[in-house]
Amino acid sequence: MFKKSATEMHDLMLKADSLMQKLGSSESFAKEVMNAAQQNQQQKVKQLLKSTGLEAEMETNYNPDSLTIKLQSDVNNIDCCHLTIVLRW
Repeated sequence: MFKKSATEMHDLMLKADSLMQKLGSSESFAKEVMNAAQQNQQQKVKQLLKSTGLEAEMETNYNPDSLTIKLQSDVNNIDCCHLTIVLRW
């Protein structure tokens, strides 16, 4: 289980890397995500993040200072892996 969890976490990290590359390289995309979050449009934020190809279970939270993205994955239907990303505006 530990080995499978490590493999699954690596996959989450690769998915997160693709998301961070998109947010870091596209000013218009980053602004769209930030504006949707600041307007409390949670579904739009998730839709935008998933539009990058992110297929992990995801929870998002935001406040006036930052966006928090929590990615989660399972191995054999057992919750095994969590990756939390906090980005400041």
